[in-house]
Amino acid sequence: MAEECEGTGSNDGFPGPGLDMTHGFVHHIRKNQIKRDDYDKEVRHAKQNQRPPRRTPAPTRPRKPDMNRYMPPTNEPATGPAKKIDHNSEPATALDELVLFKLEYEDEDGDISKLLVLKDDDPHEIAAEFAQECGIHDSLVDALVYRIEQEMKKRVK
Repeated sequence: MAEECEGTGSNDGFPGPGLDMTHGFVHHIRKNQIKRDDYDKEVRHAKQNQRPPRRTPAPTRPRKPDMNRYMPPTNEPATGPAKKIDHNSEPATALDELVLFKLEYEDEDGDISKLLVLKDDDPHEIAAEFAQECGIHDSLVDALVYRIEQEMKKRVK
């Protein structure tokens, strides 16, 4: 009876065929497992050696150091009823109270002319001087006078 149980086949007394391992299939499975383990070790090692994560989040948009930032205009003094702004002079506090607004005009060449309008200025005189200085056509002077009057009315208290 002991001889009958030695086989891996049925109980009829003949030994079973067993597994034929000559094809090498199990060998390939073991080889792939070893490769996978080696890869996992490399990934773990690389993860340990990498920099710690940032504590602050990265900016959402790239920084552009070459771009000019907006600088608000400063109140600079002007002398007389309406004069061009002198960028080298220091602002005067008494004149700041008299200034209503700054009139700016950009001509076709891209040159910008600036003019401070004071509380007691006459819109007709300002428009005539500014038009002559900037080379504005005479037909547009009336529109400039109207616009200056409207802006002065808004700002006078």
